[in-house]
Amino acid sequence: MGDVKIISEEGSGFDPTDSFWLVDPLDGTKEFINGFDDFTVNIAKVDNGQTVLGVVYLPATQTAYIGGKDLPALKIAGGQENPIWVRKAPSEVEIAVSRSHLDTKTQEFADQFPNHVQTAAGSSMKFCLIAEGQADVYPRFGRTMEWDTAAGQAVLEAAGGRVVSVEDLKPLGYAKSGLENPGFIAIGHEAVLEKTKGLQ
Repeated sequence: MGDVKIISEEGSGFDPTDSFWLVDPLDGTKEFINGFDDFTVNIAKVDNGQTVLGVVYLPATQTAYIGGKDLPALKIAGGQENPIWVRKAPSEVEIAVSRSHLDTKTQEFADQFPNHVQTAAGSSMKFCLIAEGQADVYPRFGRTMEWDTAAGQAVLEAAGGRVVSVEDLKPLGYAKSGLENPGFIAIGHEAVLEKTKGLQ
């Protein structure tokens, strides 16, 4: 275990390298404190700046979402393992928003979609909602760190979705200086991204 490099919110003692693990032992602290079920444990493998494997685990419901590069996206719950995938773009877009961090810019983004539906959720569960076809887009313009997003991104990408930086609409990358993410948009279907405007 000595050469296994792990970075977490609690610290690491080294700079990001070509290959390392990102761990967030409690994503969704406010959800945990307030008695909601959607706090998670996030574990992700990063290779050469890309998240290649992710596990999002919900201890309260004993549910796990798993996915990665060249691997299927799976949901494991109640002793059952089922493949998951994003849904086709619907006429009524469902937007996953943060229960604890809903800001004006996110609301302005949501208002671009007529008759949209908003679903509030905590932690990286928002990525998983898109991955299993329960939502279509998750915009995040506020501050997040790499350990907040890497596992959920791996699951969503394995399910056919994307996570792109607001700055250039390129895939959200990892091993960045300071490990802080720019604003990003997670999507299930490309048509959802094509409908957006004024992102930068």
